[in-house]
Parts: sequence; C-alpha cells; structure tokens
Amino acid sequence: MEFSNLLNSKILSYLFFFNILVCFTFIFFFLKIKIKHSFFSKTSEHSYHKGKIFNNSGVIIVSLFIFSMVVVYLYEKSFDNLFSVFSSRYYLLILSVSLLFLVSIIDDLFKINPTIRLVLQITICYLSLPIFKFPIIDLLPEKLELLFIVYFFVLIINTNNFIDGSDGVMGICSLVLYTGVLIISYLNNEIYPITLISLIMLSLIIPFLFFNWPKAKTFLGDTGSIPVGFINGYIIIFLIQIDYYFLGIILFLYPLVDVNLTLIRKTLSGIPPWARLFDYYFLAPTYIAGKDHSYVLLRIILIGITNLFFGIVYFSTSNLIIALASLVPNFYLIYLFNKFRK
Repeated sequence: MEFSNLLNSKILSYLFFFNILVCFTFIFFFLKIKIKHSFFSKTSEHSYHKGKIFNNSGVIIVSLFIFSMVVVYLYEKSFDNLFSVFSSRYYLLILSVSLLFLVSIIDDLFKINPTIRLVLQITICYLSLPIFKFPIIDLLPEKLELLFIVYFFVLIINTNNFIDGSDGVMGICSLVLYTGVLIISYLNNEIYPITLISLIMLSLIIPFLFFNWPKAKTFLGDTGSIPVGFINGYIIIFLIQIDYYFLGIILFLYPLVDVNLTLIRKTLSGIPPWARLFDYYFLAPTYIAGKDHSYVLLRIILIGITNLFFGIVYFSTSNLIIALASLVPNFYLIYLFNKFRK
C-alpha cells in the first residue's frame, strides 16, 4: 500500500489531532488538580525536582494508544489486508499492550514481586508471538528463534522502563524510533503496521514531551514505560521481519548500549540487575555531578539525530559496516557520561 494512503486517511488524521489535544489536555488537567494519591503523585527521587511529580501519565498515553488501535483495526477497512500480510493474529498486539498495562497498574498499586513481574512479562511476550509471521531470522532454528524473540522483547520493555527516570530521555529515544519508521516508509513508498503505530505514538509522545521536558512535570511511570517498551520492541522486531535486521536497533541504539552495559556491570559485581541504584551512565551527570537534566537531554538529542542518520544510511545501503560504525558515537557518549562516575 502506497505511503500517500496514510496521508489520505481521514480516520488517522482525526486520531492524530485528537490524541494530541486529549493527551495534552488530560496531562495539563492532572497537573492542575494535583491529585495526592501516590499512584499519580510521587516525591521525586532527585533534588532537581522540588516537591512531587505527576507520575503515571502513561495511563493517559497507553489508554489513548489502545483506543486508537481499536478504531484503526475496526473502522479503517483500507488497512485490513495490511494487518493480515504481516501478522497471524494482529489483535494480540492490542491485547498484549493492554495486559502489560494492567500488570503495571497492579504493580504500582500493590507492588508485585520482581520475579513474578518478570515471569508475567515473559508469558505475555510469548503469548503475543503470533503478531509476527515466522520465520523472522532465517539463520536460527525455530524454537531458538522463538526464545530469542521473547527475551529480546523483555529486554526492550525493561530498557524503555529504565530510561524513564531522566527528563525527556525516554520521549526523545522513542521519537527517533517513530520518526525513523515514518522516513523509511516514505522512502519505500510503503505502509507497514509499524507505520500506523509510529504515527499514533508520535501524536502521544509529542504532548508528553512538552510536560516531560526539563524541568519535567510528569513521567510515564511503569504504566506507560512498560507498554510503550513493548510497542518499541514490536517495531524493532518487525523491522527485522522485513529484512532490515539492524535498522530498529540503530534507531534505538543509545538506550540499548547504556542500559545493557549497566546491567552487565551490575551482574559482574554481584548486584541484582533490577536493583534501583540509578547507576545508568546517562544519569551520572545529574545524580552524581549535579548537572542540569538539560545537559544530558541535549546530548541524547544529538546522539538520537546521529543514530537517525546512521539508520537512514543503513536502510539505503544494507551495509553491516554502517551498523557497526553507529556504535562508535554511542560508546563515546557512554565514555563522556562515565567520567562523572569517577
């Protein structure tokens, strides 16, 4: 289906502006009424934010995403064939996001044991596998491929969750991913399911970033960062499915490098990976050196633009050397942030 069909869809146009307006209005409303319940209002874990922060704006964003996907799935009939071509049971995407959303709400209210929470995430990711058409990675045996996809899904979910703690970082990293998908869809003159998803997520991340910009007035919380992590994971794996093996990873490269190097460092030190030590490299300038969050965000924006450039070049050339070269600026930024840890 040609990319122009996306621009000509009245339902998608209405949803895009509806989401921006409703998301902005609801976050603004919650900030104004200042709900005191700890689910929505939490004391900041950093002195940079005075008083309490509106937490769990993910409730608004994920609810609007689910609503938008249901509307597109049920009423935008021109995209029916699009879903069936790339997925065995596309409705499981909506169901999986909804289940992760529900688990995150319960966890925030009643504190689920981390091990149980991880098992639930693995189970939901496993049950969601029919949203793809296998095989995805031809080099892997079928059972090993299924295992790899499930664990990679969980990795992206938790990577996204971990980067929600610094002003603007999660929003910018996700914005780069969605923008990259729209650009390659335009260059290919092709609409994919992730094209629709990226357009919907853009309409939700943009108003969120307005309030999450330094000094942040709100964060997604687990109710947002975990379901959005699943959405980001789906996008990255889908790009592998359509043979752009490293494109999604390049577009989301900095969070993957930072978080996973930190998890490796923790594990080698005998510290549980889920321990909340706020020791990710991108947090070092603010949590250790007392730098303004905008100091970090500016560099995250620059590395995001760099990764977007590398992603487009890789898309155009399918050159493995380009994928490997994209690691260099990301590791260099890790090196710069790591200086604040010493």
